[in-house]
Amino acid sequence: MKGYVSGKPDVAWWLHQIREGVKFRKKYAREDMWQGWRDAYRGNWKHGTLPSNLFFKMLRATVPRIYFRNPAVSVSPAKPGMLNWAFAKILERIDNRLIRDMSVKSTMKTAISRAFLYGTGVGKIGFSTEFSAVDIDHGAPRKNGRRLEYNSLVKDGMPWFLSPSTGSFIVPNLTTKLASAPWVAEWITRPLDDVKADDRLRNVADMAPTSVRDTDLIGGTKILEREETVDLLEIRDKRNGKVMIISPNMKSRVHLFEDDELQYNGSIPYLDLVFNEDEEVFWGVPDSMILEPHQREINEIRTQQMMHRRLALVRFLYDSGKVKEEEIQKIFGEDILAAIKVMGDPKNVIESVAVDIPDALFKFDLQVMSDVRENLGFSRNEFGEMTPPEARTSATEIAVVRAATQIRVDERRDMVADMLVKMIEYIHQIIFNHWSLPQIVDVTGPMGVPIWVTVNPSALGAAKYNINVDPDSAIPETRAVRRQNALQAYTLLAQNPLMDPIKLTMYLVNELGMPQLDDLMPMFPPLAGSMANPMSPEQFGQFSQQLAQRGIPTGQQAGRPNATGEPR
Repeated sequence: MKGYVSGKPDVAWWLHQIREGVKFRKKYAREDMWQGWRDAYRGNWKHGTLPSNLFFKMLRATVPRIYFRNPAVSVSPAKPGMLNWAFAKILERIDNRLIRDMSVKSTMKTAISRAFLYGTGVGKIGFSTEFSAVDIDHGAPRKNGRRLEYNSLVKDGMPWFLSPSTGSFIVPNLTTKLASAPWVAEWITRPLDDVKADDRLRNVADMAPTSVRDTDLIGGTKILEREETVDLLEIRDKRNGKVMIISPNMKSRVHLFEDDELQYNGSIPYLDLVFNEDEEVFWGVPDSMILEPHQREINEIRTQQMMHRRLALVRFLYDSGKVKEEEIQKIFGEDILAAIKVMGDPKNVIESVAVDIPDALFKFDLQVMSDVRENLGFSRNEFGEMTPPEARTSATEIAVVRAATQIRVDERRDMVADMLVKMIEYIHQIIFNHWSLPQIVDVTGPMGVPIWVTVNPSALGAAKYNINVDPDSAIPETRAVRRQNALQAYTLLAQNPLMDPIKLTMYLVNELGMPQLDDLMPMFPPLAGSMANPMSPEQFGQFSQQLAQRGIPTGQQAGRPNATGEPR
């Protein structure tokens, strides 16, 4: 069996595969150009260069249009029946609480930025512990009371979602799709002391540091204690359902080899985000690759404009034998009608010199920016710029440009939505398999009153669900726009018998920004299912069905993350 000898990992074989995978990434992800792209985004330019930072401008214009400002999911039952409906509503509430607790929005923004800069963004799903998948139900490791993992988004007994750097992710050579990769690997760097203290790993007692980190303090002095780090490779083998950790610098060492508890139905806990697909290889075409030639060109144009502007400053040639130095200084003084003494005819003593800035430089500048916007699908207005008065554009032309732009933006936002759905589906498998204690969740009952329901996570896994993302507008809405929309919605829906009047009024009050009006609304006592005495899913389904038969609305709010109790 490839990769194994007598049932144990063949380290030499795996390291060869890793090296080939790294070469594959370097070639098709243009890894040799990454540092230049990072420097461009950060504004690190050579001295004397006047830039127009296209990398910063385009990335900051793209990300807000793609990520979800308030990500939420809707869960519906795949089979009929009130019990399945109750399970779906409970799971929906758990999902939306987890989206907030796991900081999914922040992770998505990171993955989007990396997909833009490097062509491919990566998301990783885990549970309870960040490193070493074995024995994950016991949480993050500790040694003598000291934590060995520090990521605050990774909590004991909870799923998590992070975005590893593109440069640390490795797939086999010539991989075309992540789904078809027989294995994946992640390059991990950890403090050497933590690795040696981690009881989940073996063969680490005599491990040597791979690198040493020095920390600069204020004043430029070096910290006395230097942190030693070590590189590790975490490999997930889909063919055999195994996870292993090996050291690339200790070729005979296997530090972990176990069944992978985070592989489900032949899937691995990694997701990819690729905006510009290359049909032949896994690694996407970076937007930076398209921007980089234009960045060089516009920097050259702006630098030439700066030099010509300096040349255009008025200068004087004068005969030093006929004008004293103190008289020349009067030219730069503040006195009005200052008289300058010269010896001889002034026309033969002082002469001004000026150079005009070529108009072609400004035309080239506009042409480069036009090419950039055309390549990436943004109009001038999409950057927040006003159209010049001389460029007369009709409302129809503006609408056509906006529609074309929206198509390209929607395509990318749809990719992000797909990634979010896949992440939630994977999280479901984790909580069905690893949450053991009953969960107490509040769902919205009739007249907006919360009903507390208790459920066993394994029972949730017995049902089937459909998951949809509730997309949120990427363009921020002002308070005035939200108030206007709320008033229009209330006017249109207030007389609709299918609408819940309490929740509709609460929506209006919230959007008007007047929480003090809450006191004017009658408070309804809980009809059933208190926090101290929660209902079962079966009781909740029967209760909702009875209310529906009596004509009492029982709508659900998918986005209220008010579940209590820490799942384990």
